[in-house]
Amino acid sequence: MDVLSAVTVASKGLGLVRSLFSSARQAAPVRPDNSQSPGGFIVEQRDLDGDGLLTRRELNMQDSVFRRIDLDADGFVSIEELNAAMERRGSAASFDRAVARYMAMHDSNLDKRITVLESGMEESRFGALDLSENGYLERSEVARGMRGGLDVRS
Repeated sequence: MDVLSAVTVASKGLGLVRSLFSSARQAAPVRPDNSQSPGGFIVEQRDLDGDGLLTRRELNMQDSVFRRIDLDADGFVSIEELNAAMERRGSAASFDRAVARYMAMHDSNLDKRITVLESGMEESRFGALDLSENGYLERSEVARGMRGGLDVRS
């Protein structure tokens, strides 16, 4: 075979390879790029079988924790479920910080409880929050009040 024939055969083969890759690329489902989300990053790192979902084994977590994250109870955790779980956890952390900030702002004598004077609240509002009826608001009572929508601001 001369050089010209070899180049012709090679270019035809290259064209065939290109068309195969092109059609395979078009046939592949297009997934949104979730790698920028925290859940997407975790899936990229842990998804051993490449299905875009994580099993309890791939996440290496306790069954009880996995069930809380697996909202649709299908035995797999999706990127959306991971993102939702992290958002819930972030919300819980934000809530804890808000309670801690409130306590720090109002607990002037640093005894880890707030009196009606320290709170600056009206007696009736303070009494609604003071479930233990001991004349103080502990952290748990402030948190319960914030969760329940009671206005704990002075």
